Amino acid sequence: MKPSDITSIYQQNMTLGSSPIKKPQFQQGGESSTFSDLVKQGIQQTASEVRRSEDLSKKLVAGKADLQSVVEAVNNAETMIQTVISIRDRMVSAYQEVMRTPV
Repeated sequence: MKPSDITSIYQQNMTLGSSPIKKPQFQQGGESSTFSDLVKQGIQQTASEVRRSEDLSKKLVAGKADLQSVVEAVNNAETMIQTVISIRDRMVSAYQEVMRTPV
């Protein structure tokens, strides 16, 4: 490695350090969103699926829905809830790991 290479790398790092920190952007369906937007969207979808399964359960009791659609909706809601809980547990674990690292 040449001294000029080291100098150019140093200058690049200095310009990167002076720029404002940008939130990471994720591509989903052609549009850009942040991690918090993705988490919020996942939670909203889970909540709507739970509401849908509850509504179908009420309709089943009233005799206006079939058992198979209710079972499918409840299973979907349960799977989504388990996924959200798993993601939450991993995020808490990652946070705890970061907090344990010495500074």
